[in-house]
Amino acid sequence: MIHSPGTGGTARLRIDVAHRAETRTATVTDPAGQSHLTAAGGYLGLLRVLGADGSPAPSGVVFPEQHPDPAAAVRLLTGLGVRLDVERAGTTDQRGAAA
Repeated sequence: MIHSPGTGGTARLRIDVAHRAETRTATVTDPAGQSHLTAAGGYLGLLRVLGADGSPAPSGVVFPEQHPDPAAAVRLLTGLGVRLDVERAGTTDQRGAAA
């Protein structure tokens, strides 16, 4: 599957959202690397499609941003060792594994 020999590194991505007068920045960090972050996302997606994440299975076409319980999805992701930091108007909300 995915193979990257070497010492590896931390996977990190940043998402910036602006709407009207509000801005938010989310940083997702996985110290286990990109392969782990990709696998964690795939696992959460599979749980969502099967309805095995605590919410009923969706019907028809759905997108990740339509998750019925985003807080539960974040808890599952952080339970896999991924960290999520959200900045809201100068404040920081940290969730997940310690960096």
